[in-house]
Amino acid sequence: MEIRRFKTHAAVGPSTWETGTTLQFVASIPEICWYLRVYGLLPPLAVLNELFAIGIDEAGMSGGCEWRPFEMTAEEYSSLEEELLTSPEYTVTVDEDLRSCQSLAEWRDRARQKYAPVFPQQRKRPVGSATFIVREGKNSKE
Repeated sequence: MEIRRFKTHAAVGPSTWETGTTLQFVASIPEICWYLRVYGLLPPLAVLNELFAIGIDEAGMSGGCEWRPFEMTAEEYSSLEEELLTSPEYTVTVDEDLRSCQSLAEWRDRARQKYAPVFPQQRKRPVGSATFIVREGKNSKE
């Protein structure tokens, strides 16, 4: 897996440059991390590359992430997907219906339409060292 250099923006305080694996980098991007955490979904390669080409993802008071724009290869994407699928830290689902999405907006809309109605029935979703428990459609950290 590639090593990436990226800057994380804290909600309050200074931003810091970090070096980490592609998985650590992806998990630092607010837009992607939210879908990993809430729905257990990784966007398809075309969608990730749209975001990676921008070089920044700002989430307001939730911080953000900045990096040198790049394009991920299919081989690197496969490695990332395999690492997520086999990692005990993540519960990720490969959704073949969403693989055809070619833009972030399309993928975001289709993922929410498909998963938002069933989200309250999910019980726990591990993310890193924390476990998120879903009660009445809300997240709380265990």
